[in-house]
Amino acid sequence: MFWPSGAFLGLKSLHLGHVCGASLTTRYILEVLSANPELETLTLKKNAIQYNPSDMELPQVVLPCLRNLDYMPDHGFAIDQTLRHITLLPNSIKNLSITDSEDVSEQANNRYEDFLTTVLISLAPTLGRLHERCGGSYLHFYPATQQNKAQFSWDSQLEDLRLRIYIPEISPSIALQWVGGVLCLAKPGITMTVHEESLSGDVVRSMQSMQCVEQLLVYNFPISALARAQQLLDALGGSSAASPDSPISAPFPSLHTSKLAGWEMGLDPIINMVHKRFSEASGLDPANRVPDLSLDISLWDWVWTRCYGPDSIWTLAVVQGIRAMPGVKGVRLGQVSDAFGAGILAVVWDEELMAPVWG
Repeated sequence: MFWPSGAFLGLKSLHLGHVCGASLTTRYILEVLSANPELETLTLKKNAIQYNPSDMELPQVVLPCLRNLDYMPDHGFAIDQTLRHITLLPNSIKNLSITDSEDVSEQANNRYEDFLTTVLISLAPTLGRLHERCGGSYLHFYPATQQNKAQFSWDSQLEDLRLRIYIPEISPSIALQWVGGVLCLAKPGITMTVHEESLSGDVVRSMQSMQCVEQLLVYNFPISALARAQQLLDALGGSSAASPDSPISAPFPSLHTSKLAGWEMGLDPIINMVHKRFSEASGLDPANRVPDLSLDISLWDWVWTRCYGPDSIWTLAVVQGIRAMPGVKGVRLGQVSDAFGAGILAVVWDEELMAPVWG
């Protein structure tokens, strides 16, 4: 049995965790929140909240003083609709964390998409504003493995501002479409990390149309992934799955850095991509032209420890040729372990030593 909602007055902070019961309804939660307009911190974690169809008519509850929201739904029970009825002031929120537990039943997996697209979309103004106030965001997409589930995370942080969204078991294309919709009017600033196994056609098309992506890091490109690698390079170069009658728009319009880690395809596909990207972009309206591109191409560490000949190590002349191409701001070659930091600055094939040298 729960206390009457009117018993909770004058609250600055409210934490409900792992609460269940027939009386715990969306209406009850909203009545408590409505009675506490000065609430500054709200934590709702793994609560089995009952939701009735008639609750769709419930009025919005405005929390003008809320600074911190920490939320974790219980998908094993039902899709919690509480957030759909809460109005936040985008400039007031300083910390927003929405994380999903990885310990969920198989029956709950099909609820992630609905939760993302029907519930969290209501927070779009707040998410977009936090993204801008933090100066950008990081998106991570990792495929499922034998040890881990598929993961999607969105992180932003600047001093005392923090945005954290984590959802497992969600299609990358669905997540990308959702983020693109949330940030469609926001300033650029997305750094995206994707594993090549996640690069389906839908994912690449969703990435290509996003206005906010400034840096793209893609991991692992073995020879066996040639088709997916070419699909990504085609998208970077400007090929689109859109209708031929669609207006011409720049691909990855804000992208200025592309990192390809574990690349085993040689440089010719990259040269073709750069040529296509900037030769086609030159025909666009100046307002739609893409920024110059910095390329960071990393090989696996074992490449440097084996005796490879000049066919396997790129020559300085080829690298300089890429650097001199219109639209190329810089070229960095290194190894995967250095993909996020300083490392090998250049690699050349030394004819006298018959070995690669770098420095």
